Amino acid sequence: MSAKIAEYLNFDVPHIWIPNPYRCWLQEDGRDGLRDCPNLVVETDLVGRVDFGALFAKLDEPSE
Repeated sequence: MSAKIAEYLNFDVPHIWIPNPYRCWLQEDGRDGLRDCPNLVVETDLVGRVDFGALFAKLDEPSE
């Protein structure tokens, strides 16, 4: 996974989000380095605010 992240950074992708829905865990990698996102929320000018906590919660909902 580290090699793929480095590849994206080499192509000037500014933000790489690394979610793990099984552990409810989120990290963001970018030019400033790797950081944990304990509140499960990331925000960029291009995409806006993304709440992975809400997305992870949907995975636990029973399907119809």
